[in-house]
Amino acid sequence: MTSYKPFTIGEVLSVSWEIVKRKFLFFIVIMIIMLLTVTILDSITHSANWILLKTASVVLAYIVSWVFETGMINISLILCDGKRPQYSDMFPPFPLLLNFIGASILYALIIFVGLLLLVIPGIIWSVSFSLYGFSIVDEGLEPVSALKKSSELTRGMRWEIFGLIIILTALNTIGALLLGLGLLVTVPLSFVSMSYVYRKLESHRR
Repeated sequence: MTSYKPFTIGEVLSVSWEIVKRKFLFFIVIMIIMLLTVTILDSITHSANWILLKTASVVLAYIVSWVFETGMINISLILCDGKRPQYSDMFPPFPLLLNFIGASILYALIIFVGLLLLVIPGIIWSVSFSLYGFSIVDEGLEPVSALKKSSELTRGMRWEIFGLIIILTALNTIGALLLGLGLLVTVPLSFVSMSYVYRKLESHRR
């Protein structure tokens, strides 16, 4: 007897694409602002003569990327819930952002250790803990709790999630090669796709 699967990759991409198409202009505005911000910070980093200014711009770039990630996760979850997001939803509460930063650092360390252990553990853990950010944004969990919940949610569906991540990575690579313009579509599609997966798994585990 075949076990029930809460989603298929085709379903995820199809539903997510419809959501992105519906809110295309909304996402375009966010992506353009993000790309301009990153470009300005990158320019400062490469042109600055003072090491302190270079360091400050790099740190600020990381903070901006974390704010962007939490905001995109929040907006994508709102859309997957069938609600209407606002641009203000891009800016997370400070405690939530701190939890996200802490979990992101832990996640990176876990993957680094896994890659040192003959690569395979790093790949497995990257998939197992890939939904930590969604747990933080959705429930306000602390870093360790969010990583644990991600591991629980992904159990039994890790091959499907791995396949989806490979496809989304390929799409973003193609988007980057198209003078970066393709990222205006593929990045929102990636966030919405993973948000849809999170919602389906969360519903399945109840």
